[in-house]
Formats: sequence, structure tokens, C-alpha cells
Amino acid sequence: MLSLTGNMENTEHPSTKVFDVVCGMELDMESVRHAYEHEGIEYYFCSAKCKGRFFEDPDAYIGKS
Repeated sequence: MLSLTGNMENTEHPSTKVFDVVCGMELDMESVRHAYEHEGIEYYFCSAKCKGRFFEDPDAYIGKS
């Protein structure tokens, strides 16, 4: 599976920092409580509100039109 950075996930040495694509907040991977897979890529969110915004219109946040 691809990670948010577009790299294949390395389950032995996962990245410890990820970014919420909605608000831009840097998150500690170990404490992420909200995630959503879209087109084979896992996205991470600081809150249910940001996850909901992404769910409503993912293309607005990942640069697709």
C-alpha cells in the first residue's frame, strides 16, 4: 500500500510523522486516530472534522480535478 508520501510503506521502519492533507497539521503516526484510504493511499487526519471534509471531496485536497 502507498503512504501519504507516495512511497511504499515500510512496516519495519514506519515514518513517525505524517501530515493532515486538509489542515496541514503535522501528526505523530503513533497517535493518529483518524485515517481514510482513497485510491490505494492512506491519508491521516487530526480530527473527525478534517476526515469528514476529505471524505466529502477528496479531489479538492489531493490536487485532482
